[in-house]
Amino acid sequence: MAWNNAVPGLILAALAAFSAAATGAWARTIENWPCRIPYAEEIPAAAIWQSPPALRLDGSWRDDEAVRTVVRYAVDPENRPERGMEAISALARTAGAGREEALVKVFTGLVEETNGFHRIIVTGIRNFILRAKILAEAVDANDAEIKALTGSQTDKARRRAIKEARFWNFRNMDDAEEEAEFLCRRLGYLEKKLRRLAEHTRAEMKWD
Repeated sequence: MAWNNAVPGLILAALAAFSAAATGAWARTIENWPCRIPYAEEIPAAAIWQSPPALRLDGSWRDDEAVRTVVRYAVDPENRPERGMEAISALARTAGAGREEALVKVFTGLVEETNGFHRIIVTGIRNFILRAKILAEAVDANDAEIKALTGSQTDKARRRAIKEARFWNFRNMDDAEEEAEFLCRRLGYLEKKLRRLAEHTRAEMKWD
């Protein structure tokens, strides 16, 4: 089997093995976490909401159509925080005596829906870190084999093939690291957006 064809297969097999292992120890922590914000599987509601009334993180907010519509609109990545805040304010104006209850449901929904996206992004970061790790090991293996080659014509041809494989392994490793860094920025934005929406929701609990 040619080296160029063998290497991708080996990398894919290793990536599958590492991804399976991630459901264990790596599900609780991620080595070489690349993000500035601390690692967490999800954003705890207590970190965003410290005041009463108590929250019910049981998904019951989905039973209220008006609340469900506002939450999903506000959390939608396509919508800026300001648009979500406008939707929250509109709901508050029409909620009447049930204003506080509706807004507590909104906040609960914001946390739960945001954490859905949070978990997806964390999984993406984990996968890119794993990919970069596997590719780094492949690059090291390329370097070791190149070093072991002699000057024969057969080895010269093999050296060229391995150098090409190393080039692509290194390039793909660099791409994986960049993708992880990009997702880190998305993760930070996601948390900032949730905090802004939560602060606005809390402010809307007070009657003008």
